[in-house]
Amino acid sequence: MAILHEDIFGGGKAIEIIVRWHDILITDFNRSNTTTIEQIKSLLKDVEYKAYFLKVNDKEQKIVIPFEAEGFQLDLVVVWDAQTFSYKAAVKSKKKSKIVQPIALPQDSKYYIEEVCKLIFIDQNESRFPIIEQKNLYERINNLEIAPIAKLENDREIWYKWIEAQDLLLQRNAQPFKVRKYHHPVEFNNEKGITTKYKFKVDLEVKESREYKEVEEELLNEFSIKETFDKEGNIFLKFDDIYRGLDAVIHKKFNQIIEREKSIGAILKLKPISISTRFKNVFKALNFDIDCKTIEIEKKERKTVLLEVTANKVPFETLQSYFDSQNYELKEVVGEFLVLCNSDVLESKRNELFEKGQVLPKPSNNVFKITTENEEDLTVFNWTLKKIFGKDKVRIRKKYYYQKKRVESENKVISKFTEEFWNDIKRDLYFLDFNVVLNELSDTISFDFETNEEFFEKFKKIREINKFDFSLSPTDPEFKFKVKTNLVKTKTEKQVLQDRIHELANVEFLIDTSKSEKIKSYLSIGKLNAYESDTTSLTFSLALRGKEDNKTVDKLLDYLEDNKPIREVLPNLKGDQAKTNWLKQAMAKIVAPTDRPNGKSVNPRLGEFIFDSSKSEEIFKDITPQSEEWETIRKNELLQLNDSQRKAILAALHARDLCLLQGPPGTGKTTVIAELIWQMISKNQNQKILLTSETNLAVDNALEKLLNKEHTLVKPLRFGKDTKFEEEGKKYSINRIMKWLDDNFVPVEFEDDSLEENDEEEELIQDNPYNNAIQIWMNRIAEKSHQKSNHKYEAALKDWAFELSQPTASVKRLFKDKYFKYANVIGSTCSSSGSNDFAKSYQFIFNNKEAFKIDAANKRNWINVEFDTVIMDEASKATPPEMLLPLCFGKKSIVIGDHRQLPPMLNEKEFKEALLELNTERALKLAEEIDKDFVETSQFERLILNPKVPKSIAARLNIQYRMHPKINNVIKQFYTGETDEGLEPAQELITHADSEDLSNPFSRYHGLINQDFIKPDVHTIWINVDEPEELVSTSRVNEKEVEAVKRALIYLKNAEGFEEYFNHFNSIKDEDKRLQEQEIGIISFYGQQLKKLIDVKKYAQKDLNIPIRLKTVDKFQGMERNIVIVSTVRSNKILKAGLIEKNHDIGFAKAPERLNVALSRARRLLIVVGNLKFFESYKDKNGNAIYKNAIEIIRQEGIIIDDYKKLNKYNA
Repeated sequence: MAILHEDIFGGGKAIEIIVRWHDILITDFNRSNTTTIEQIKSLLKDVEYKAYFLKVNDKEQKIVIPFEAEGFQLDLVVVWDAQTFSYKAAVKSKKKSKIVQPIALPQDSKYYIEEVCKLIFIDQNESRFPIIEQKNLYERINNLEIAPIAKLENDREIWYKWIEAQDLLLQRNAQPFKVRKYHHPVEFNNEKGITTKYKFKVDLEVKESREYKEVEEELLNEFSIKETFDKEGNIFLKFDDIYRGLDAVIHKKFNQIIEREKSIGAILKLKPISISTRFKNVFKALNFDIDCKTIEIEKKERKTVLLEVTANKVPFETLQSYFDSQNYELKEVVGEFLVLCNSDVLESKRNELFEKGQVLPKPSNNVFKITTENEEDLTVFNWTLKKIFGKDKVRIRKKYYYQKKRVESENKVISKFTEEFWNDIKRDLYFLDFNVVLNELSDTISFDFETNEEFFEKFKKIREINKFDFSLSPTDPEFKFKVKTNLVKTKTEKQVLQDRIHELANVEFLIDTSKSEKIKSYLSIGKLNAYESDTTSLTFSLALRGKEDNKTVDKLLDYLEDNKPIREVLPNLKGDQAKTNWLKQAMAKIVAPTDRPNGKSVNPRLGEFIFDSSKSEEIFKDITPQSEEWETIRKNELLQLNDSQRKAILAALHARDLCLLQGPPGTGKTTVIAELIWQMISKNQNQKILLTSETNLAVDNALEKLLNKEHTLVKPLRFGKDTKFEEEGKKYSINRIMKWLDDNFVPVEFEDDSLEENDEEEELIQDNPYNNAIQIWMNRIAEKSHQKSNHKYEAALKDWAFELSQPTASVKRLFKDKYFKYANVIGSTCSSSGSNDFAKSYQFIFNNKEAFKIDAANKRNWINVEFDTVIMDEASKATPPEMLLPLCFGKKSIVIGDHRQLPPMLNEKEFKEALLELNTERALKLAEEIDKDFVETSQFERLILNPKVPKSIAARLNIQYRMHPKINNVIKQFYTGETDEGLEPAQELITHADSEDLSNPFSRYHGLINQDFIKPDVHTIWINVDEPEELVSTSRVNEKEVEAVKRALIYLKNAEGFEEYFNHFNSIKDEDKRLQEQEIGIISFYGQQLKKLIDVKKYAQKDLNIPIRLKTVDKFQGMERNIVIVSTVRSNKILKAGLIEKNHDIGFAKAPERLNVALSRARRLLIVVGNLKFFESYKDKNGNAIYKNAIEIIRQEGIIIDDYKKLNKYNA
């Protein structure tokens, strides 16, 4: 062993190093290593060793001690304990204390300190303190530069920690909700009586609060109000009891304990207009006129309610089927038969028949009336009369009498309203200029209000819909309103639960139906309807869209039929859990690669350059504008490129393993991607390219750009769940192509559903399998045959073209096989590229092994997933581990993003708060260890701003095609750093931006004129709102900014030239593209502000006929609109408990990335609404006055409206 005798300090004394160990750490170390701590202690006892000290990070240091005789070294990772002035050992982690074999000492002396020392291991609680030299050594080590290998290990560890943190947060969301009781599912039918969905509600266990009991007692004693609070803190009170009862009690005795929310809820219980009207409408929809009314018959002092239906032209089978489905049974049928002849003639015929032994009943005024329980009796009698008097002499009128059946099962509940009714009401409510919540389960609609005047105005508009009645009108003095209160001490807990419910919106829930602990079984109870759920109850929707849905509902109804207990409901987060596992697998490919199928990254160097871009290979080929390569690209461009785009494409084409492309707003990233793919495929059609992005929309838009009439070399396919795709992506879907090929094809069930994509319910859109990539390919071949047709073969070519446009099954298969064989571009989201389904799709397309064709399920027959190039768009929005999912599969990685726009997790505070809310030891530690830099900086930024990155592999687009030059001037400040190349409008924009021809693709003209607000040469406006913000939950709102946005919309609508501008786009046939031109975007930094702006959206769409796209700034990234209004919300004053206080916090708005996104969405007109003075005074962490710069440009080139109240011309 390396015992030293040299006196390197001149004093002949080694430094005594004390390291404290916890028993648990010793156990962990011994379990993970072949040499135990006791054995190491015996080796170290009374011996001086040469040791190497390195800085791991700002908190940790490493001591490397070689034991040469034993052939191993101890890598001891320690943290400084300021209380005991000594080290504490760290074990749990992939890089912490461990035995390393063989010995591998650090080589570069600038990264370590070499000392002779005497190591002493003691218990963490032992009262022994080191000499001052250990403290001095610690400080010297702390001043060292971190070695590259340590940086790599740090990065890997933080990535693992982030995955672990996501796992913990996912575990929180996956926790079951305890159930107090459940309500039997309510059935919803359409107008044809067909059940379309069920809703299932469970009440949750909620702790009761003594404070509410005290308030109830005070209300009873002082005001004789006998109402109680529910467990969520809600109470139902008459109007006068709110202000002169509850408010008085809270103000006098409970203002430190309870607070009332300003908004009051009016919950209106609906009742149908009448059942007879409903049935009439049903048959009217089927093109049948019926008369329907309810009648009462009294027999033996008992009243019976019957439904009298007159339906002469409705087939009896249709009538009977419908009423049977509505739980009605036929009691009797009355037929009235009018004979068109003289009464004497009729009587003569009766007598003749009587003499023959046949009896006709006596008519009244030539009308025979027959009452029977069997409709066939009337048919026979009708036939008899027509035989006697002639077919054209008999007229019949039937009346059917139905009675409601008894309910067969007490558990079956059917909604009083049809699905069509609710859909119709939803449409009516949508166009109201305020938010109305509809609850189908309780047959209610509700709205919030703050003042008496607001209530009456809103109720009047609801009453005018006139398609329902109310069980009790809210204008009735006895009507009780919902008043929401919060206990001050539990408000945060309540908000956490509310946030969790909204995070789980549209997620499937399960109940545990296991009969034993060994064999687990679960039953689906539907998807969570967050809008009809709160902290006391959850509501689930079960839509009936096919056989599988019906089976699910039948199983649930069967289970509930026996009143079996439900103790808890569980979110089914298998998609998110699968994604976490994919991230772990992706990390393993670069940290611990194996030879198993897909056990390592295709490029073995990915594990280096994905963390440190300086490790990527430089491009040595000349790709400057003077080079041959540049000229070759310029001559063979498929699309028209500018110099920065051309430079980016050349860098991507010639990069060996990594290329980084920065694409600021509007700079044509999609164009670059399409041209790049064309250049690659035109050189080698057999290349395989994976095109990925964070969102389905971005992938589909990029694929659509590949569609080109000039060539068919690029053959894309889309992997993933096609119900999530845009139509542009669906045409490349394998499922759609196979459905086109075979009507009986069963689509693959995908596992990649996650919380991220469940924020909105999927729309059920009729799929068109004929709009698919192969049929489009065949149509193009047919078109080209016409263009190049030889007269001699014209007839044959026409036949061939027809056969291609109307292909037989065999022709379809032939072209499908060819297309799949030469498929060269695969589109997929980043997250789904790590899924098993992605791997299966890859095998289906690219695996030609005979063994695979025989047994596709056996993974031993699979081939490795491998692409020549992976193109990753929107990389700055991907978390670091998410980048690995697609990049693992590529020989070369082309990573495209913009670090000047929003990173994936901008707010460190939100992320840490979520971990802290878990309140577990590990979560608290992760919240401390995952640093701010990791949360707030994208990996793309780390890669492209690495000072040692090879300059040749990084390219930046700097010409934008989206914004009017005056809007560009507002945001160009974000691209003026040392590493940026600026942002300028394209020359075409400079030339044509003010062209009054709106059809000109480069025109950014709007032509609007409204005095003191806008004129044609104004493209940027700031509307000052010097009013307080307000804290709502953990978010912010600014009511006066909502008013200012509304006024701005009214001024736009009334501007001279607006109708001409708006109607110009009516000629666009594609509805989605027309909406993109006509919609006005309204965006805000805060989600709660959006809720306030919903009323403005409805007002604009109904009263102003202006379509609105309402999103948070984060959600609007990647989108654009001609006119965009930004509500900034924050103010230098804040409203708290009715009092206005000073405020200095700018919150979300402080991030320059968020501001950049907000200001760069508009093409023709940007309107910012906010507190001018507050934002003008703000400087970011680098001292940049980012808002002041923007405001100065608007002041110079646009308009500043110094007070929104001046926009009062139209009495908004």
